[in-house]
Amino acid sequence: MLLSHIEDLLESDHKNLNIFDVYKALITAWINRELIKNRDLDINVLRKACIKIAIQMQKNESRSISHHEIDRLIIASPELKNIHRIEIGGRSLLNKNSNGEYRFSHYSIQEFLIAEALLRRDYKSDDLFKIIITPLVSEFLKCNSIACKPNINEYFIGLNENNSLELFSNKNISFDGSVFIDLMIYPSEQASFKNSLFYQVYFKNGFYSKLTFFNSKINSCRLNNIDLLEVVFSNSEITNVDISFSRLANCNFANTKLTNVDFMNCRISDCSFKDSDMFNVKIKGSTLFNVDFRGCVNLPLSEFLDCDGEGIYDDNVKASLEKLRIIYDK
Repeated sequence: MLLSHIEDLLESDHKNLNIFDVYKALITAWINRELIKNRDLDINVLRKACIKIAIQMQKNESRSISHHEIDRLIIASPELKNIHRIEIGGRSLLNKNSNGEYRFSHYSIQEFLIAEALLRRDYKSDDLFKIIITPLVSEFLKCNSIACKPNINEYFIGLNENNSLELFSNKNISFDGSVFIDLMIYPSEQASFKNSLFYQVYFKNGFYSKLTFFNSKINSCRLNNIDLLEVVFSNSEITNVDISFSRLANCNFANTKLTNVDFMNCRISDCSFKDSDMFNVKIKGSTLFNVDFRGCVNLPLSEFLDCDGEGIYDDNVKASLEKLRIIYDK
């Protein structure tokens, strides 16, 4: 795909291009060509329209979007009507498939527009929770990172020379609605990360107290071998996360979707997982004290047989555990 647009790259003002610059130059050149054909259009309006359909496709986990769905989106975002004026085919980066659905000429174009949306904060708060961060989206973001001190409600990536976010000297600070990609977070207390997105973040060994991750999305992160006290994860989506060998006390995971989360060999006390989805959660070897699992679905019952202590379960779960113990004892 890049070879077919080599002229656009040669005409770019950028020197020493990284992958982010390359895609930005390609898309800018393409939009400028469309503006020549439609002189009444504004470059920012057309770019925003492309970003909106990229976000919608990413939320749908799809690489195409139907004419009907775009018409539905136009009701809420009238600027999207300009998508229908884009010339399809040739060197256009927006094409149609055999079903007449719109799609970008390559998935990487869609991924770049997602990264640009995150950097420009050009998304709704609800969208942030649903957007899928792919490895290439992460790479685009890292290429655009700069060294800086953390500021409230800014985009965080590569924050300092150690690629880490140091909060241990700060209290009562809010990072609500932020995005954290590929960095390290140091032990901290009394910080808020509500409605935020974490991807490939490593929490350094130490003590974390009174943090809130309410309604956040935490994906492919490491929280293993740390101490968590009065930390709120409720109403969140936690996927492919390692929390093994950690100590959790008075933490709240209620109404949370946990998928492929490792709690093995943890000490968990006075915590709530009430009404959570625990799909493929591992918890073998852990010690449980006053841990509430009532209302949970996809409980890994066999895993609990290898735990010390007892959790608080619904009556039907208690009965199932008793039957399993009888079978295992035989």
